Amino acid sequence: MKMTINSLDIDVVDSGLAPATGTPKPGGWTTREVKRIIRGLAGLNFVGADIVEIAPAYDHSDITGIAAANIVHDFLSMLQMDGPPKPRAGPFSKSYLDL
Repeated sequence: MKMTINSLDIDVVDSGLAPATGTPKPGGWTTREVKRIIRGLAGLNFVGADIVEIAPAYDHSDITGIAAANIVHDFLSMLQMDGPPKPRAGPFSKSYLDL
């Protein structure tokens, strides 16, 4: 299996959720969307991951740092998984309604 490295540029996250970057962009992804994408990559042969473009000087309320730490947690969890997480039965899923 090929080795994979995941590098995430924090400015892909909406500037309202991660303002401390060199090039903030409005209309980016939410942290929830980024985390969902990362979880979908689980099972690949990851050998490393990083987050770039965080500018602590502009992070006056630690919003970007907290978002980045949350994403790093998913990176670390993903490195340990053999495959993507299974869908859970929610209130609108077919398996839940059949109960």
